[in-house]
Amino acid sequence: MAASILLVDLAGVKAYSGINGSEHDTLLGYLIAAASEWIESHCGRLFKKENRTEIHNAWTDRRVFQLRAWPIVSVTSVKSARDWDFDGATAVDEADYDIDTARGKLRFRAGVLETGPRSLQVVYEGGLEATTADIIANHPTLTLACDQIVEGLYRRRKQLDQVTESISSMAAKTRKDLKVPTMTKILLGPYRSSEAI
Repeated sequence: MAASILLVDLAGVKAYSGINGSEHDTLLGYLIAAASEWIESHCGRLFKKENRTEIHNAWTDRRVFQLRAWPIVSVTSVKSARDWDFDGATAVDEADYDIDTARGKLRFRAGVLETGPRSLQVVYEGGLEATTADIIANHPTLTLACDQIVEGLYRRRKQLDQVTESISSMAAKTRKDLKVPTMTKILLGPYRSSEAI
């Protein structure tokens, strides 16, 4: 799956890596996309701030749900429907759940939800920033981690056999071969979901 948002831009990566000229701009674009995708996967979240609709499994013993994009800006509706008819379902009363906006978690009182596969719908706005420029301006450690990954991949481009036809094949090859330094992973720590593996 492609990243929800690019975490760095071409000019920033080239400045960070000391790359001049435009000979490798296409490759760098692929690497930026692949690194952004890897970081979202590693962190267990989506960084782009936007309106979202998520469907979750609601099992009897499950009362806490991790939303994919946080911090949460607002929750429009929470509905529980065993038959998946969310249009006809009544919204769960706001008094029956708490929202940890900073970490993107919904906690429900026991017995509130209809249990079953894909029986919980959450409509909300969440995510870190709406644009790449805002990520760069407001989250320098996240940007630095992405710059480091892109630079490392670029320096290893001959090993990665950089000739590619599509971003998805480059992203797949990159995920397979990616060795991220421990210090880069430490930079990503504050952005990582507690449920990320």
